[in-house]
Amino acid sequence: MIPQYIFGNCSQEKIGDEKAIGDLHKRILELDKICEHEKGNSQNSKILNAKKEREFLYKELRSISSTVHGPRNFPNEVEKARKAVSKSIYDSLKYLQGKDMDLWRHLHNSIGIGKICLYRPERNIHWVL
Repeated sequence: MIPQYIFGNCSQEKIGDEKAIGDLHKRILELDKICEHEKGNSQNSKILNAKKEREFLYKELRSISSTVHGPRNFPNEVEKARKAVSKSIYDSLKYLQGKDMDLWRHLHNSIGIGKICLYRPERNIHWVL
């Protein structure tokens, strides 16, 4: 484990700053104007490049900002664990979808994933192991 004094409390540090977020928003608006101005020729290389750059910038913006357009905090250990559990559940459901549709349907309808994970079956089930 990395000592906390090396990185500090990562969950309180910001990934991006207000200026970086503002600059990304400004550039996206510029790219929107390019696409709007060249609207009639969708195969124009200028539009294609602008769309690629815009898509890239949107991904970057989502990775560093919150839904209220402020800087996002680095994820803490609890958030990392929550995401790992969620990913494992999604991966398991994806695997089951091709193997056992009845079990997949039951778990898909019974498991809730979010800040907490829930198992709420639609009906009482007696499991035999």
